[in-house]
Amino acid sequence: MVMTARPRPRQAKRLRQLLLAVAGVVAGVVLFVRVFAGNGSIQEDRALPKKPQTPPTPRLRTTQSSHDKCRFYLAESAIPMSGLALFTVVDIDEGETSQANIDICVYVADTPKRTHFTTHSWSRDTFFAEFEGENPRGACEGFGTLVNSMPPGRQTSRLTLLGVPHHNAGLRRDQHAGAGAISHYYGLSSVATRKVLAGSEVTIDYGDWHYSDSELQATWLPERSVDYIRQNGLCVDNIHVATATDPSMGRRAFSKYKLKAGSAVTPAPLQVFPDRTLFEAQTPSALFINYVLEVDDGMILFPYGPGVNLINHSQKPNVAWRWSEHHMHHANWLELSKEQFLQFDYPGGIMLEVVALRDIKAGEELFLDYGQAWQEAWDHHVRNWKPDLAPYTYPQDMDRTLPFRTLEEQENDPYPSNLQTVCWTDNSRRHGKDDKAEAKSTQMPWKSPDPDNWPERTYECKILKRKEKAGSHKYDVGLILSEDQEADDLHIDTGVPQDVIYFVDRMYKADMHLPKSFRHAMVLPDELVPMTWRRST
Repeated sequence: MVMTARPRPRQAKRLRQLLLAVAGVVAGVVLFVRVFAGNGSIQEDRALPKKPQTPPTPRLRTTQSSHDKCRFYLAESAIPMSGLALFTVVDIDEGETSQANIDICVYVADTPKRTHFTTHSWSRDTFFAEFEGENPRGACEGFGTLVNSMPPGRQTSRLTLLGVPHHNAGLRRDQHAGAGAISHYYGLSSVATRKVLAGSEVTIDYGDWHYSDSELQATWLPERSVDYIRQNGLCVDNIHVATATDPSMGRRAFSKYKLKAGSAVTPAPLQVFPDRTLFEAQTPSALFINYVLEVDDGMILFPYGPGVNLINHSQKPNVAWRWSEHHMHHANWLELSKEQFLQFDYPGGIMLEVVALRDIKAGEELFLDYGQAWQEAWDHHVRNWKPDLAPYTYPQDMDRTLPFRTLEEQENDPYPSNLQTVCWTDNSRRHGKDDKAEAKSTQMPWKSPDPDNWPERTYECKILKRKEKAGSHKYDVGLILSEDQEADDLHIDTGVPQDVIYFVDRMYKADMHLPKSFRHAMVLPDELVPMTWRRST
């Protein structure tokens, strides 16, 4: 995919109905037909029906931790051929949060090609990540990956961020061995764009998705009965995420409600990658490695259920993994050879759950056992870790209430070398040429983007002039709108407000790029590894 300065909120999910070839299984041959829908949006080459398809026969489950307090569920989408989806069983007022937790995204610079990572991830300019490295894409947990798309005006929600999502959760490179081992892209949230009724499927407008005329003209909204959702869905509202009180622990997950032993805490749909070496071409390996489960031969599984990736490790866990009993989990695929399975698999096709090992109190921290290999690797890392004392300033340490220094002022009083300034503007289009720098500079008054586009219209900018009026500051800035723009060809915005200018790390300067930062996958427990996947000895 060729990336330009034009925002592309998300590459459309692959939603094609495929007839797979006949696969030989044991002594017979079984014909498998699957919908390659993943958990994405409406297919672009079909018309929306007047109403959703008839829901599947309910399959009641006794181990689901469904309770009156649970507000959000994962269930089969009411949009035909769209896999899994998020639903609300309570009314949500316009402007209220439309998800259970604040989510994280794990960005990978130099994204490997021809994998699910390019089809089920967010593009580089969605969360300020275009400044992370070359061709970065982000795998998000929870809402960021599970939410489906509807045409403009019929979606329930829009994405929002809790400020610039560059937060190290207290793990500083000069103080903690965990620096660079967690994602600093924390803060993905959403708000309702209208009154959302109980039973509604929670959706957004991807923004770059092509809808047919019939889809745009249709009026129905995807929904299911609250009873159906509670009986057939999986609660995704049992976890509360917070920054740990112990700075060395980063962020952590707590039980929001009292949970019984054996109950499902949260579902974890999986993205499967056949070879972890896809993410080891850089030094250190991609941070994504820290958020996956590894099978003994190098195949890795990314669990993207809400809050799952913020459950910390302990050798005395109170929760554990198990294969889901939900009908959207294709349990029979685990009986195939690994080679056959990889032909059938699509993101969300198989699913784990986090289950309570004992009764858990409301407010109790949740712990998983990442495996003995992970523990040994962490212990070795801690023993050999040394603080990074090279000059570095975290973006969040900069005081954005102070006047920004102009380029001329920076000659004598420069900003930290790892930082750059970026500006939020709707002026990416110059003389009708969308997002392409022209041969000569241009000048335009600053224009505020639609909040629905934030922060996808954020660009590197240079502070040229500062003006003070009535106690506030406005700036003239030079924008870098594309990678091929000549250094001297600045596109100037005038009258830029103070509060739309930010500090971010320059490429490859953030903690996750520290050469000796910790990398190790969690280990899929041996008893959960299908016999047909096991390495022959």
